[in-house]
Amino acid sequence: MDAEMYKKKFHQLVVYCHNNGMKVCLVPKDVLKDYAGMNWWAARMMSFPFPNKQTIYVAHNMTWKDRYETLRHEIDEIELMRKGMKYWPAHKKALKGERKLTIPKGNHHINSHRNQNHHILMEVRN
Repeated sequence: MDAEMYKKKFHQLVVYCHNNGMKVCLVPKDVLKDYAGMNWWAARMMSFPFPNKQTIYVAHNMTWKDRYETLRHEIDEIELMRKGMKYWPAHKKALKGERKLTIPKGNHHINSHRNQNHHILMEVRN
């Protein structure tokens, strides 16, 4: 797949997150202490300061392919842990990328803006 296709797939995942009560923020990698992405459950296990359960951080200084794969991984982890799985087993399973997601179809517009921490917040507008 080319970069434009991964960008489109990434935006589809942002819509998926929005539809499931989650928001996505693109942040500098140094905010993530060199991790590519982070969610509240993983952050809690690593004593990493994190805003809330509904937010997913993805490093913005990556290719669209890496952003897509990172967000996909974070979504998988979150959904497995919401079902009661502990972090490490959920992390390992998410690395395998076995789960199928129902990606919403349609014309959704993604607005992005910087919040007070200068993180890029991805917002969905139908």
